[in-house]
Amino acid sequence: MLGAEISTPELVKLFDTSSVKDVYPEPIEIDDDVGSVLGIGPGEGRIIAIRADDTPTKSAKWFIGRRLVERVKPTMDAHPDYSVFDGAGPSSLPVIRHFAHEKGWPSSVLVARESPIYLMPASIAKWRDLKIIRAKGQAEKGYVNGMARILADPDYYKVAPLHQAFYGPHDIAPVGNYVAQWCVDHDVWPDATVWCLASGASVYGIGRVIARHFPRAETTVVTKGMTIADATLRDPARVRTMAIEALRWYRTPTEDLEIGWLDTMAFPLHLRGPSIAGLRYWIEKGAEGIDHVIATNEAQVRAVDIRLRAAGYVWSTTTCMCLVEAIKLAKQGKTVIVMVYGPGLRYYPGSKRIIRPAN
Repeated sequence: MLGAEISTPELVKLFDTSSVKDVYPEPIEIDDDVGSVLGIGPGEGRIIAIRADDTPTKSAKWFIGRRLVERVKPTMDAHPDYSVFDGAGPSSLPVIRHFAHEKGWPSSVLVARESPIYLMPASIAKWRDLKIIRAKGQAEKGYVNGMARILADPDYYKVAPLHQAFYGPHDIAPVGNYVAQWCVDHDVWPDATVWCLASGASVYGIGRVIARHFPRAETTVVTKGMTIADATLRDPARVRTMAIEALRWYRTPTEDLEIGWLDTMAFPLHLRGPSIAGLRYWIEKGAEGIDHVIATNEAQVRAVDIRLRAAGYVWSTTTCMCLVEAIKLAKQGKTVIVMVYGPGLRYYPGSKRIIRPAN
């Protein structure tokens, strides 16, 4: 099976996260005033933002980078000519390189064929210890096939795989415990958390942890175009069928899909196929831990982005996707938790000109 580098029972345990009791040991900025710049008025709900943009790499992946790299230390000690390796989107790439570089190890990453250069860190040209490999097929399908090829023989490619897709939920769960404790300390009782779904680390490692602490807090996933009925999510058999069909799609040759503006701006979110690790989990457990899957669109995302920039916030397109739904829920009087990160891109409505911010 694609992505079978870890046993199914172990994968299920890593996605469950209920056994993780430790709390993230460093301060995390949590902003409870974001709603005021998004039109949430007195008497309405609240938006609580986990400020991943406050980390050195402005990414939520910062919270798991050290744990991932520490896990491959025995391999790297035994094979000093290897490099730390994983598949990566623009937000993961600088994290992998940072923590590998910290130990004096080279790193290599596989990125999607279409992953735009303007999403890469501005300083990347100076990183002599990082190798970037581009997948050959389109988007997530090419990425998955490229990962399967390398992971089938890591000794041939001389890499120590981090397996972020597998370990991500477990490794970021201490952040969920941190946020839950912050909520208790500040008398905040969340009604919902809102996420985008790439590897699923934040959904399962933070959203689910918060829901465990606050049972009324529903977990919503925002996509670029696909809505799944709540009744389907509550039916493990139907979720299992969807997951099996998605795995079949990965194995079947198909024509390339059209890539729109929102796809380009929101890389590495997939065009169609969810994470292989997530699909394997859903086959075993259904959509356990996800209450709603709703779609957003380009106009809604642009409107949020413009409003944020007017207030001085430069966050990613995926952050804006989540905030579209968070605003709706807050307008209904709910307290909503989101993860925010950046830096985002500057674009000119009505044109194709996109400018990467300096970093």
